[in-house]
Amino acid sequence: MSSSRSSLRRGAVAAAVLALSSLSLAGCGAGFDAGTNQIRPDNVLKRVGDIQLQNVTVITSEDADGPASITARIFNGGDEDETLGGISFRSDGGTGTFVLSPADGGSLTVPAGGHLMLGGEGNASAIVQNAGDQDITDGEAQQLTFELSATGDIDVRALVFPAEDITYEEWGPSASPSGDGPEQDAAEGGESPEAEESPGTGESPEGELPAEGEAQDDGAGLDDGVGGDDTDDDGDDDADDAAGVDVPADGVESAR
Repeated sequence: MSSSRSSLRRGAVAAAVLALSSLSLAGCGAGFDAGTNQIRPDNVLKRVGDIQLQNVTVITSEDADGPASITARIFNGGDEDETLGGISFRSDGGTGTFVLSPADGGSLTVPAGGHLMLGGEGNASAIVQNAGDQDITDGEAQQLTFELSATGDIDVRALVFPAEDITYEEWGPSASPSGDGPEQDAAEGGESPEAEESPGTGESPEGELPAEGEAQDDGAGLDDGVGGDDTDDDGDDDADDAAGVDVPADGVESAR
């Protein structure tokens, strides 16, 4: 009897030790400061008050003396909207400012609980001309200052990458369009190829119309962009439209 009691006692002690160790391990991942909650972006992360800057990067063009642009996501965790008033830089060549332009129909507001995306198609932009003359050099860490309406100045150091880097090729400064394109050829009298019936557009019963609210597939694809983190939070974040060729609306006749 004594040996069986001893065995039971040892088993109870082992179970208690196992339970306590499980609780201690579970506690390591609990709370707001848990290690699993500390996910950092690939590049610059800077928080001042309610404003957080993420993935701040300076991207140069293929021409060393060409423009440079900034890609970044600015998050606002506060209850009031803020406005991005400017971005300046300091380098061995002196100081300067990036020219800010809002997205089409947009603004440079960082909404409360939201974010503002810089760089990439359809987003606000920040560009400086003659980057080489400004000593903005690939591989360097560029000193930048973001000016917010309520938070004030936020200083960060952002890495400089070339636009031909596959990671940033869709985010660099845009080049001026050149060369003859399909639209110009058409304007000069070139013939357009005969329209073909799109796959999946078979004949409909005569007089029958598509159901109200039914959208037609335009065939365009979307590529998700960098960055981020997005609620765009960014994160945000950012979609680049794939380019397509416009087809005249009267190029396809409905089958009767």
